[in-house]
Amino acid sequence: MDRASFGLKAAAAAGLAFLHLPILLIFLYAFTTEEKSYAFPPPGLTTKWFAVAWNRADIWPPLALSLQVALIATVLALILGTLAAGALSKGRFFGQNQIALLLILPIALPGVVTGIALRSAFSMMDIPYSTWTIILGHATFCIVIVYNNAVARMRRMSGAVLEASADLGANAFQTFRHVLLPNLGTALLAGGMLAFALSFDEVIVTTPKEGETLKRYAVNHGDILMADRGYAHPPGIAHVVDAGGEVIIRANLVTLPLVQRNGGAFDILTHLRQLGVAETGDWPVAVKAGKRLLPGRLCAIKKSAAAAEKGQQRVRRESQRGQWQVQPQTLEAAAYVFVFTTVSANYSAARILELYRVRWQIELTFKRLKSLVSLGHLKKHDDVAARSWLQGKLLVAFLIDRLLALAERVSPWGYPFEEGQTPPLPMAGDRVHA
Repeated sequence: MDRASFGLKAAAAAGLAFLHLPILLIFLYAFTTEEKSYAFPPPGLTTKWFAVAWNRADIWPPLALSLQVALIATVLALILGTLAAGALSKGRFFGQNQIALLLILPIALPGVVTGIALRSAFSMMDIPYSTWTIILGHATFCIVIVYNNAVARMRRMSGAVLEASADLGANAFQTFRHVLLPNLGTALLAGGMLAFALSFDEVIVTTPKEGETLKRYAVNHGDILMADRGYAHPPGIAHVVDAGGEVIIRANLVTLPLVQRNGGAFDILTHLRQLGVAETGDWPVAVKAGKRLLPGRLCAIKKSAAAAEKGQQRVRRESQRGQWQVQPQTLEAAAYVFVFTTVSANYSAARILELYRVRWQIELTFKRLKSLVSLGHLKKHDDVAARSWLQGKLLVAFLIDRLLALAERVSPWGYPFEEGQTPPLPMAGDRVHA
């Protein structure tokens, strides 16, 4: 048997060193005494950062979630990947190659494409984003890893081994347990380990399927988090409440299950119908988060006729783009602005809605700013272009100043509060309250 030459061994060693030395350098920085910069070599070595990481409370929930998702996704991949390999490794049938292509497609496509595709599918099927949608997304590419290992091993196995087991009287389960599984053991172990590692490290596919969630934010005691309806999910609200914070969050009829504080049914639309235009409502409710009930309040106001019609038109446009049918309840709910809050009842419903209005105005201003600032993407290769770029920036500054001056007069429900109600909160640059 010929041995590899010294040159080949040296080349292999150099390739391995090229791949792994950067990882070792990163590992070395875990022991550096520096807090912000990363000079090499490190000025000193310490293990204090491991204690700092260990004592951070915000690390453990994400770590536990990552382990949970990786374990469940790996188990699903081992089961489904092995079954798919068994179906496609033996025999020939119409469409076999096409099915095999579909199986490996999630790992061949960029992760962001897979994530966006699955998010669109979940939206069309009205599946709320949760831990299970993350698991399904991870399982799509983990199955490919297990399948590739299992199908390669099965194709190397002789079919006579399985036939001999059957001839000796073994049933299907006995053949799998005593013949097939021992031959597949190392392949499944390698596929499972790689699938777990990929799932544990996956970010691009995870982010679109988790959706917008308050769980991504660190919350301190006493914080008040305000968010739109995209964040209206019980796990995120529970995350804020458990950290000692409060929420003011735009509610909807689907993803935020509201009940009475005693656990009884609460019909949102029945209560909203009691409101007239410019009238606010305040009802004690609770959010059902697993087996827990998170007490709070539902604060609502009815939109003006013009604002209600605009909201209903937006719902119809979104349904046409997403190719889903609009429910009558959704159109009716579009005539109201209703928020769930855990803030104390010392704050009236009008005050809570006013706080949400400020958040809404800030979002609106940022969206307009994002569009306007695109003027700054001009080429600045000469004096004329540079001068034009500066003039565009000045124009944006004047427009922002004008928007801030007018922001107090805009509300998502279409009209200002009447005299005697809670006055609007002052905003930076507001010429009325200045």
